[in-house]
Amino acid sequence: MAPLLDVQHLTTHIRTAGRRVVQAVDDVSFQLEAGETLGLVGESGCGKSMTGLSLMGLLPPGGAMIKDSSIRLAGRELVGLPDRELRRIRGNEIAMVFQDPMSSLDPTKTIGVQVAEPVLLHRGCGRAEAMERAAEVLGLVGLPHPKERLKDYPHQLSGGLRQRVMIAMALANEPKVLIADEPTTALDVTIQAQILTLLQDLKDRLGMAMILITHDMGIMAGHADRVNVMYAGRIAESTGTEELFGAMRHPYTQGLLAATRRWPRTAASSCTPSPACRRTSPTRRRAAASPSAAPTPRTGAGRRSRGCSATTDTCSPAGTRPPVRSTRPHRPGRCCWTRRPPRPVTPWSATSWSVTSQSVTSWSGRPRPRTPKRRLSPRAGCSKCGTWSRSSR
Repeated sequence: MAPLLDVQHLTTHIRTAGRRVVQAVDDVSFQLEAGETLGLVGESGCGKSMTGLSLMGLLPPGGAMIKDSSIRLAGRELVGLPDRELRRIRGNEIAMVFQDPMSSLDPTKTIGVQVAEPVLLHRGCGRAEAMERAAEVLGLVGLPHPKERLKDYPHQLSGGLRQRVMIAMALANEPKVLIADEPTTALDVTIQAQILTLLQDLKDRLGMAMILITHDMGIMAGHADRVNVMYAGRIAESTGTEELFGAMRHPYTQGLLAATRRWPRTAASSCTPSPACRRTSPTRRRAAASPSAAPTPRTGAGRRSRGCSATTDTCSPAGTRPPVRSTRPHRPGRCCWTRRPPRPVTPWSATSWSVTSQSVTSWSGRPRPRTPKRRLSPRAGCSKCGTWSRSSR
């Protein structure tokens, strides 16, 4: 059976004002089945949002997809369709929840008008019927008093309610595929959990497929069926969620998870820290590689030239594209480290930080020079756990 969404060799180039060509998405391929949740995870600037915008056909000025790219939705090719045909599909069969609802919503129009607009465009119904549908969808996403909120403006709603309005706009026509581009950005932890639970419930209720874009590995672990790890516009590792978190093979994937870890709490540090402890608590965070911008097609730079801390002489030389290697079926990876034994994900294993008397060792196993100790004030320590502050005498 053919997949609901089949993306093959998706490549997107953007020409900037200075005539510099940025390769935002480079040879991305994946498939999405009906009712499945596919996660796109990676750091900021790795091409996650641009991949979603490419699927929607909403490229910025100067953006274009290479002719070899292919996007098939329910067997229909979307690349090369005229804008008039794309407008019939966009918002009807495939929809997107954008990152920032405050900048995505029109401040001059009411909530009811904006939610009812896709219904008017795609269903051809009257204004009264479209407003009834808008109130129904707003109630579906959990907006309190939906009929009364139809006349409110975006600035009258909180961040969580604005995000629910964005979800209602995307679900007004019950699309087959929903692209959620970091739907929990700038929301507190409680509202984040509510939005993610809402998306999962609506996906199961409506039977649609979803592409969840985020940089949070915890969200991937709890809400995605399969995960594509993106780096510098390419898919670095692709596999099922349980297999990914059970044994990570790509160093960049390991770095993403290590960047969210903290020192373990021991019995000696289980007390409530003093203000001096809180100021100096050693929270260690580190990403394996941090590309500052997307590579250009002229250089075709891979991981070796982008400063990966796990680079060895066996990696692809500078200026070449790392090849895709598969250690087992349905688990490709664009790195030579994927052929080595996997590193199990255990609490505070070799991937976590460790302090020795000689050096400080990161997840990559390479020693870092130890900084000289400072003389500490005897009055700056915590009376409960004995932690010293960094205040000099």
